[in-house]
This record gives sequence, C-alpha cells and structure tokens, in this order.
Amino acid sequence: MAHVSAIMALGKVDPYYVWAEATDYAGMPLAANGLPVLIEASSHTEARKLARAISNPGTIEVPSVLAGCSGFTARIPRAVAPALFAKLDAAGVRWELGLPFASPGPEFLPRSYSGEAPAPGQVVGFIDYGCAFAHRQFRVEAPGQPIGSRVFALWDQGGNWKEYVKPAAQSGLGLQPPSWRLPRGFSYGAEVRRYLRLPPVAVPGQPAASAKGKPAEYFIDEYIRQFVHDGVVDEPACYRYSGYPAIDGPIAHGTHVMDVATGRPDPLLHPGCPPEAAPATQDIVFVQLPRHFSGMPVSGLLRTYVLDAVNYIFGCAKPDQPVTINLSYGGYVGPHDGSSILEKALDAAIEARRRSGPTDIVIAAGNGATSSTHVEAAVEGSDAVQFTWSNIPGNPTDQFTEIWLTGADVSQCEVRFTAPGEQPQPGAWVAVGGLGELKRGDDVVARVIAPAAVPQGEQGRMVLVAVNPTVPRGARAAAPYGRWTLEVRNCGTQAVQASAWIERDDPVFPTAAGPRQARFEGPHVASANTLNSLGHGTSTILVGGYVGMSGRQLDYSGRGYLGKGPNAPCSVPARINGARARPDWLAVCEENPALPGIAAAGVFGTERYRLPGTSIASAAATRYVVNQRAANPTATGPVTAPPQRGDVAGEDCMERVPNPFGP
Repeated sequence: MAHVSAIMALGKVDPYYVWAEATDYAGMPLAANGLPVLIEASSHTEARKLARAISNPGTIEVPSVLAGCSGFTARIPRAVAPALFAKLDAAGVRWELGLPFASPGPEFLPRSYSGEAPAPGQVVGFIDYGCAFAHRQFRVEAPGQPIGSRVFALWDQGGNWKEYVKPAAQSGLGLQPPSWRLPRGFSYGAEVRRYLRLPPVAVPGQPAASAKGKPAEYFIDEYIRQFVHDGVVDEPACYRYSGYPAIDGPIAHGTHVMDVATGRPDPLLHPGCPPEAAPATQDIVFVQLPRHFSGMPVSGLLRTYVLDAVNYIFGCAKPDQPVTINLSYGGYVGPHDGSSILEKALDAAIEARRRSGPTDIVIAAGNGATSSTHVEAAVEGSDAVQFTWSNIPGNPTDQFTEIWLTGADVSQCEVRFTAPGEQPQPGAWVAVGGLGELKRGDDVVARVIAPAAVPQGEQGRMVLVAVNPTVPRGARAAAPYGRWTLEVRNCGTQAVQASAWIERDDPVFPTAAGPRQARFEGPHVASANTLNSLGHGTSTILVGGYVGMSGRQLDYSGRGYLGKGPNAPCSVPARINGARARPDWLAVCEENPALPGIAAAGVFGTERYRLPGTSIASAAATRYVVNQRAANPTATGPVTAPPQRGDVAGEDCMERVPNPFGP
C-alpha cells in the first residue's frame, strides 16, 4: 500500500488509478504495452509540446494531437506511470486513465497518412459495435460496374489483425482475407480500408495493385467480390471468413444505427414514399469500441478509445470535407457539467475542424432516466444523508459509483459505506485525502477512495466507491450482494449538494449475459441529471428520444433539469449553470406503443429488427445533419437545428427531427 499512499499524496489524483494499483489491476486486464491515459494541457500549443516531451518510441506512445485540442491520448507503461503522473501533477496537468487497461499488441506505427488517399466524399463516422460492411444498404451497385461498399474504413479497436487474416486462409476455398493491418499511429486494433492508395482498382473486379514483388491486396471491395455469385453477395460466407467476429449473429447494434443514419433507402420511409435522392458520394468510417477483453464484456469509461476514434475518423477525410460522427455510446458517471477532459477535447476538435470544413458530433442522450443509477440530496446539519445502494448476486464485474459534492464546505464532507447485514462503524468515515477498505475476513471487497481533488471535473469534489464482483474472480474475494448503505455527512456549516451516479454496466449488446447493473433504492433516486456523461459539451449535439405516433418523450430518455412538469417544458433553458438542462434535440426512436423500437437492418440481406433507445434517436438526427451538410457543404458553422414541436401535452418543446410516423 506504500505505492498507493504515494499516489494519494498527489495534488489531483485519478481514483480509478488508485483502485487499479490497489487491486493489482485485477478488475480489468492489463496489457504489457501500457495504460491508456487522457492528458489535458493548458492549450493546444502546450499539448503538442507536452506530447513531444513525453513521447518515447517503443515506450510511451502518443498519437497525433487533434487540431485545436489541449487534450490527447497516450499509452504509458505501468513501471514509469507513477513518476510521469507526479510530474504532470506538479505541472498542473490533468490526466485520467481510460478503461479497460488493455490492447492486443506492442506494435506501434508513426501516425502519418502520407501516401494514403482520404475518403472521396462526405464522411459519416460511427463509433459503435458491429459493422456489416457488405450489407446491401451500404453497397454501391451500378449497372455494368462491380459491387462496392460505401464503408471506406473499419477499425476494430479490440481486434487483432494477425488473427483476423486466418479464417479465409484456413478455409480451404482459395479465399484471400481482407487486408487487415494495424492502423497507423495506434498501437492496437485491426483496420481494413476500401483502399489505401489511388487508384484502388487497376482493372474492374480485380484485386488492388500492389508494390512490385508484393502479393495483391484485398481491401474491402476486393474481398466482398470473392463472394458475388450471379450478382448476389453471399453475405454469411463473406462475414464468416472475414475474421471480424462482431457480425457473427443476425443483428449488430452498429449496423442498425448505420442503417437509420445513412442506409439507402431510408428505413424510416413509409411504403410508397419516394426515396430520398442519393448524395453524389458518401463514405462511412466505422470505429468499433473494444467491448470485450479476456472473454468479459466491458461497458463504461472507454474515454481514451473515443478520442482515438474521433482522431481516426478525422484522419480519413480531407480538411474541407463535411464530417459527421454518430456516437451512440456513453456512461452515467462524471461531473455532468461539460468539464471532463474528453468533453472539452471533443468541443475543441469540432471548433478547430470547422475552420476548414463542416464538422458535427451527434451523441445519444442515454437511456438512464429510469435506470435508478442516480441519487441526489442536500447535506447539511448534523444528520448524514443515507442512500441505499443495491447489488445483485452473481455479478461478475466491478461496480463503480462516483459521489460528486458541490458547495462551499465540500472539504468538510465524509463518506461511509456499509455492507449488507452489518452495522455502521464510527471509525469507517473516510475524509478528504482518505482511503477506506471494507473487508470480509482478511479480504478487501470494496474501497472508498476520497482524493483531495480529481482530474475528472473542474468543480466540486469526487469520491469513488469501488465494489468487487459478487462472485469470486481469481484470487479476489466476492463482495456480498444485497442492500449496502452509502452515507454522506457534512461537518461544515454550509449546505453541500451530493449527487451520486453508478457507472453503466449493462451487458454488451446482444449478449445474453443477464443483468449486471447495481442500482439505488429509496426516496433520493432521481431521473433528473441522467444525461449521457459524455454529452454536456458545448459543440456536440445531444439527442433524446420520443415515440413517433404520439410525440411523447420516452421515460427512459436521459434528462437534465426537469422543470415544473413531468417532462422538460418550453420554459427550461438549454443550459443551467453551464450544464445541459435537457437534450438539444429530440428524434424518433420508437414507432408507437404497440411497436416499440425502430425497424432497420439486421446483419444479412433484407432482414429487419426493431431496436429502441436514444442511440437510434441519435442515428435519426445524424441523417438529418448529414442531409443538411450535403445540401450546403461549404457552411462550416453549426448546422441548422430542426424546428420546435410540442408533444401532445404541450411540453417537450425542443427542436425535433422531422417525424416520419406522426399524424
């Protein structure tokens, strides 16, 4: 614990780093090639200087710093992390770990697109899971021309390109695998593109030309054409031998979202409606987040991976090309005021790129309003506020809860956490700078980590509560399941606002892993302030969901300040104290009460499935943004918002993407 004590002594401490070191990284796999870290300097210029200063080829890896951004990612070996973090802290530089702590291999290539051709048209980026790159909704099929894909690039951040090339080669059918490779500038994942250099195809229907003496390269189009028979693509075989496992099943979340946002024809059009005109060129860049490691699904806190994904998508476009990114991913924990390193980096990246080309990032508002993962209360006087924190039996993952305290006396607050069936202990209160351990026998099953300051936000103070799985995992003891008691007391004289969020831990879609999410119970559970924790920036577009036939905002759609009515009425401003008070826009994500969800593409052919959720709403909004940018490709400012429209009760008068299912 000596090392952990030294970490706690830093000025600003990432409590997840304390937890990771205290558990010897037992909660997440740890790769030998370094910890993913988000770093924020005082300016873009200082960020570039700092990136150059700490970069050490083969040891500390730093991709390029996005234009205008003061935040950037790095991969830092565990052995050198303590000394480097101490230097960053002394210089007033914010840093935080990304989770999970893993990447497939130690290779690293310089981040350079020299000699690589960018996408030719309007770029639509997706940060999601599961890209059916050969699906008919995303193909280019012209008379007399070979079949091609609108997917320009696919980067699976959790993939291993050396493994992905094996299935085709081992098939015995004489197939050539897609030309998977490690993406330049990133030390992890597997990338395949439609082409790297121009011209992509020397002879129609033939593999792309390669350098003299090297074998022909089968990029996306060349690979797909191996499976064309009588003008029809054998999609199951195409995916089976691609090496890419995310599209093994009949439905993939990312493919469904892609179809709603950019599929042709638009899956939301009613039968008989004329299809929208196809843009001259529209290219899809898909980045798949690393949702599985060591056989275990992971959910929240993939912040370094999100920033790397944005960096990658921007790198696939020319500076003046329109780029729209759909981010249907997020979590529950965080400051919820736009001050996180990632939110500020996304804002800066958007504004900087808009100096040369139209740029938008559309984010789902989240489905957390009814998840019971948020509580809030004022803490004052001598009585502690109690929150009931409930975990489930058989939960295989660590559970994280962040308690954010704001007010004049936050330094006077203490936190106590008590296991089910036990009596609170007077000496268990954890004060500023403290670290508490809850034991069953000799085994630590939970920790309360209360640094004096954290890098995750710029206001108030955060305390992290980390709980072991409720089943034994390796040498780790199982935490008890049931109702725990989380208490906050204020030893000062002025009221403090306590807001706590349990991090999202739902199973990765569409696994049948069952429930994993811990929840709060009792009178302090709140549906307010449940917007996606990545969605409080100033330049991103945050999208909530509504029912098409009624116009009613869905109960689960993430919310900010709720105002007087059950939903956010017209009188609620877009922001309160700098934080988003509600989604920027609403878009349809359920057709009607009898048909929840939106029908769109499955993985194969004409199969369609229904999926609900604000990730579908953000996809519908992305299509609206893409169409606006296509109509006016030289306008680099914020996109024109859709018109306001109230629901049946006259509330929720927010900007609404046109509703294809309304009366």
